[in-house]
Amino acid sequence: LTVYDNYMVIISKMTSDVAGVRDFQMLTSTNNGSSYNSTNYKYANVYGQSNSTSASARSSAADSTNIRVSPSDTNGLVYDSQLSAQIVVNLKSGSNYNFNAWGSISQIDAGLDSFVGSLGASRLETSATNAIRFKLSSGNMAAGTFRLYGIVNS
Repeated sequence: LTVYDNYMVIISKMTSDVAGVRDFQMLTSTNNGSSYNSTNYKYANVYGQSNSTSASARSSAADSTNIRVSPSDTNGLVYDSQLSAQIVVNLKSGSNYNFNAWGSISQIDAGLDSFVGSLGASRLETSATNAIRFKLSSGNMAAGTFRLYGIVNS
């Protein structure tokens, strides 16, 4: 991930392999994915739910261990849910290596409730982020398509 400063990840219909609530998470690496950072993430989600007339919000503590992408605070990602997202990651700008990400997430859970949300996330870095990882807090991804697009530097 070092050719461009910005990338777009499009996730289509990602599902988990086991029943139970889990979070869909994003992690960053500065050593080409040999290991992934587990501290200093900050994120905020604002989301709405199909059976509610109000919006909800969730944000991380000052030192979160990951970026939580799942829009729902209570449901996370459950078996038979489908999550789709469009996330832009900004890896660096000049000598500023701080990681930033933002995007839109849509999730339909097993009960056909729909969650739609926006994500903003960051991590202070001293060297360039050169790998990102998406994972579930437990279990594995059973299906889904992940596409990565580089955005040309101007």
